[in-house]
Amino acid sequence: MAIRPSLKKGPPSEPQADRRRPVGRPNLTFMVDEDPEDWFAPIDRLIKEYDSIQPEADLRLADLHGLGPAKAWAQGLVRDLRDYRAGRIALTDLDRGCLLAGPPGTGKTTLARVLAREADVNFIATSAATWLSHSYLGHVIQAVRQDFAAARERAPCVLFIDEVDGLSDRAAVEARYRSYWTAFIGCVLEEVDGLRSQPGVVVLGSTNYLKAVDPALLRSGRLERVIHVPVPSTEDLALILRQKLASDLPDTDLMQLAVLGLGGTGADAERWVRSARQRARHAGRGLTLEDLLAEIGGRADAVSTELRRRCAVHEAGHAVAAVASGEAVSVEISIVGQGRHAGTTRVAGGPEQPMTAEKAHQVLVYLLAGRAAEEVVLGRASAGAGGAEESDLAMATRLAVRMVTAYGLAGPAPLVYLGGNLPASHLPPHLLAEVRHELNAAYKEATALIRAHQAAVEQLAAYLADRLAASDAAIRAIFEAHSSTRGFPDWASTRH
Repeated sequence: MAIRPSLKKGPPSEPQADRRRPVGRPNLTFMVDEDPEDWFAPIDRLIKEYDSIQPEADLRLADLHGLGPAKAWAQGLVRDLRDYRAGRIALTDLDRGCLLAGPPGTGKTTLARVLAREADVNFIATSAATWLSHSYLGHVIQAVRQDFAAARERAPCVLFIDEVDGLSDRAAVEARYRSYWTAFIGCVLEEVDGLRSQPGVVVLGSTNYLKAVDPALLRSGRLERVIHVPVPSTEDLALILRQKLASDLPDTDLMQLAVLGLGGTGADAERWVRSARQRARHAGRGLTLEDLLAEIGGRADAVSTELRRRCAVHEAGHAVAAVASGEAVSVEISIVGQGRHAGTTRVAGGPEQPMTAEKAHQVLVYLLAGRAAEEVVLGRASAGAGGAEESDLAMATRLAVRMVTAYGLAGPAPLVYLGGNLPASHLPPHLLAEVRHELNAAYKEATALIRAHQAAVEQLAAYLADRLAASDAAIRAIFEAHSSTRGFPDWASTRH
């Protein structure tokens, strides 16, 4: 057998089916002239060499943090795979598939690799983008079939499909592309269904955009579990930092750093630590806490004093509204921007409550309290509450629209369902007027709340402008010391 690694991509061409056929990784081809059972040993050695240079090569599932239920699912699958090897369960008892959904950088790909390594099963990685990188539909379908064929040959194994949102909903595709897309998605669904006749392949997908995934892929027997992988909590971010730091800064309390990096992901933590080590190395000394603080809080140094204060006031408004509600279990703030956010206020609530008109209105007040704080404390609001799909104004508007068109909680005809995802710009004038009424009423109450707790807002903003972050304990101490009133104003009296 001749293994021929191909390091260059040539122009699209038809495969030489009689002589060679890609198997497993797309950069390996080999001559089909020996027993197929002998093919995979050299490839497995190459894969192990490849995996040994990956940053997660020494990680175990126990070392991963911030993955929520995804980690528990992975640990359960590892137990099941070991039970299969011990003869205690059959391959048919294994989960068929799972989709990990969450923001970029939260560790979905790392979890897949570590899961397969810890279970000591084969791991085949591909992506929708890899399939679609081929020029012609026939080549795309061939690439899909080759990856699934390799998975069946190497069962038990984990077949990891990244960027599953590339398998987007056929109903949302433009008519001129629908036949192409139907054939592509249909091929993937056919291959997933075909694994039933040969169990032992667990299909694990990941996506940053769950709403884009074709729903047929998510039904039972396919990617039948959808597990959300969140941005790590403060506690988990501190654990991730500790894992990335290894033996560096052994006696440092990392919680202050985790609060400062609120909203950051595991990928961000890896970058902070790597850049901090580089900073120390270039200075000819060992890593210090100041190096890490400089990397996490670096963006704050690039903004003006005026912008920092405005951001502090805005986030303080959100936090005071959350504490004043009496329902927040934990509130944390960082005004060090992560991603597209200038600042972050994270609120953890208690058990999930039913969505009533009062609850929805309270959420609107919280979302608008940052803008209200700017207006009350600084004299005028900025564009900081708007400008993006995940902004305060965008989220408040979507909620108000749903109250009127989908939730049956507001409007002249609340018993009519008009759709859960209607954009405000598509509403008829009389319904848009109801949405504006809900938002204006909530903003009026948010302004009243900020005025009632203005001293607490200003003190918390000063604390943030100086320290860039505030823990739950610090926020509550400031609120207790500077607020003489409790709770929201009577929302019924400020609503109309």
